[in-house]
Amino acid sequence: MTERCDPASVAHERVDAWHQAFARAGVELTLVEPGPSHEAAVSPDVLAQILDVPLSNACRYAGAGSHTRITVSTEPGWTRIEIADDGVGVSAPEVDRLDTRFFRGTSAAGGPAGGSGLGLPIARALARANRGTMTIARVSPHGLAVTVRLPATDPGRAGNASGDGSAS
Repeated sequence: MTERCDPASVAHERVDAWHQAFARAGVELTLVEPGPSHEAAVSPDVLAQILDVPLSNACRYAGAGSHTRITVSTEPGWTRIEIADDGVGVSAPEVDRLDTRFFRGTSAAGGPAGGSGLGLPIARALARANRGTMTIARVSPHGLAVTVRLPATDPGRAGNASGDGSAS
């Protein structure tokens, strides 16, 4: 049987888990309330592990006064989860290297202690192992967005939250 989860529920759980850390860092964390969705073909634990990486990075490096937003949406056959912030971001030459093992952007080098440069490469590997993708992009005018796309458990019912074949 294929592992599956409700990505909106996992996103809610991650917001609850990270709320205090973001508050201490002076970064606002919000979840854009998703519309009707479908299950993703991934275990809830693996999805939580994937999402924790960009959440940890946003909490550490976006900077006090910034905002981080999680958006869960659907595309035909896919679940899409985006974690975007309006923080300091990274330079254009660095963004393509962020998922390279042991690479830390210059904004991370000046940030809080810790970090090995392995989080994003591991998150991308987990997404790929579950037939998904992970992309990292700069946000205009500043910030960073990490987008994870995972296959729906029943792509023929994309957008049907009930899973019973009925229209929502």
